[in-house]
Amino acid sequence: MCDCGDQFDTTLGQRVEYQGHKGTVRFKGELPGQSGAWIGVEWDSFTRGKHDGSHNGVSYFKTSHPTSGSFIRPARLNFGISCVDAIQGRYGKVDGSTAGVDKDSIEEMKRKFNIPFVEMVGFEKVNSQQSQFEKLKVVHLSGDPIKCAGEQGQLSKLCPLVIELILSDTLLNSWNAVGDITVQFKYLTHLDLSNNKLIVPNEEDVGRLKAAFKPLSYLILNSLEYTWQDILTCANMWPCITMLSVQANKICELESPPLGVLSNLTILHLDLNPICDWTHVNKLGNLASLKVLYLGEVGIKNIFFPGESTTSLFPSLTELYLQNNEINDWISINELRKLASLSSLHLQSNPLLQQEKAWDFVIARLKNLKKLNGTEIAPSERRGCEYDYMKYYGREWLLAQNDPVMLREVSHQHPRYSELIESHGSFSEDDLAIRPSTLKSRLINVKIIYSNSGNVHEIQKKIPRNMTVQKLSGLVQKLINTKGHVPSLQAISAKAPDVKILLEKDMQELSFYSVEDGDSIAVNW
Repeated sequence: MCDCGDQFDTTLGQRVEYQGHKGTVRFKGELPGQSGAWIGVEWDSFTRGKHDGSHNGVSYFKTSHPTSGSFIRPARLNFGISCVDAIQGRYGKVDGSTAGVDKDSIEEMKRKFNIPFVEMVGFEKVNSQQSQFEKLKVVHLSGDPIKCAGEQGQLSKLCPLVIELILSDTLLNSWNAVGDITVQFKYLTHLDLSNNKLIVPNEEDVGRLKAAFKPLSYLILNSLEYTWQDILTCANMWPCITMLSVQANKICELESPPLGVLSNLTILHLDLNPICDWTHVNKLGNLASLKVLYLGEVGIKNIFFPGESTTSLFPSLTELYLQNNEINDWISINELRKLASLSSLHLQSNPLLQQEKAWDFVIARLKNLKKLNGTEIAPSERRGCEYDYMKYYGREWLLAQNDPVMLREVSHQHPRYSELIESHGSFSEDDLAIRPSTLKSRLINVKIIYSNSGNVHEIQKKIPRNMTVQKLSGLVQKLINTKGHVPSLQAISAKAPDVKILLEKDMQELSFYSVEDGDSIAVNW
């Protein structure tokens, strides 16, 4: 444990703060021609510094950026406070009338309403019932200049029931300092250490600190500037975590965790790391318990798994986040069918989704998908997507039947096509024939079906195939008394009556939904 000391106990590597800027102590001592002590600081933001640690041509320390260093008097720096002081400062003194009340919120209220004095009527009673420190379960200390735990055992006495602790953006600089805090919270399950500069511990410290993090199940380590190897080194300290977030770090390459490391992990956030190559992602495939994997904005262009059939990698993965990447090929989508348990996929902001009918074709290619971009896929929508996909690529499939080389290539591009034929039947050449583009050929006959007073009615109508859903809805309302309600329209294929497609996009043409001559439009309101 630590009692935090003062500025005269400054050590190299210690974190400090000045006017809202944080930095690391790289030098302490005197400078030639200058009286008194100086602290050499490497600032987190290079815009705050002036040099690289040199003074009058002499290098006193080295910085990672040419302008991130400066010398400053100790008295001007904030060297940090204890976690005990931070809790008391944020939630109030035990014997105060506002104990347990966030003082920042009170000050904000004063500024907002221009009230220099606020009387906290009734808070004495609240304190005795629910706002005492010993009742705190969630402690939010983000941004507080915490550098250590405080006196030994004081935290466990102050607030023994804490289960969630947020220590992001503090002055903590080591896992030893973090462990001094967490070991005092025996019920702690959630910990956030984002935006801290924590030195990666050595093997001896890792072994010693296991007990300090044993209860943890959720751990957030965003923006620590860690590599994956750094994460694996530290992971030995967290034997029981099930959720790990390491977003926006310096993770370029991934390696398989050693046996027993991260073995209980079910959720992993890797967003905003420059991973780029799916080969590295596959190295995490031995995480047998992993159910949810976040890979947003990591530079992925292609996806692939070894072998031709279901892969043994990621056996429990049900949800995959791939938003804001550079995926633009259908082979990558086909590869995802090899994941045995995948049922939810997120592909927002990938170039592929800008292609015509991309939404439908993703669904058609992935048999077990139940959600796409967070939207449930209804059985009727799946049937419609598969039917549309089959028709779109039908001529290509038919032409390949008498050419073995072409058939192999088409089967590689469309590995589900033969399976879909077994489910829905095949198209004939006549079904797929390209018709002359005359006005007559652009008109189709449809049956408009609706129910009124328990009786089913039909209206035969000839309409343009490029009519929008919105215009068809208007036509239906003119033909049928929908009692002022906007009708819900479903297209029913004449060739596959079990295929029902909800016409839900007002500005799309009927051809978008593959509505053909002889099909029916079911009307509900």
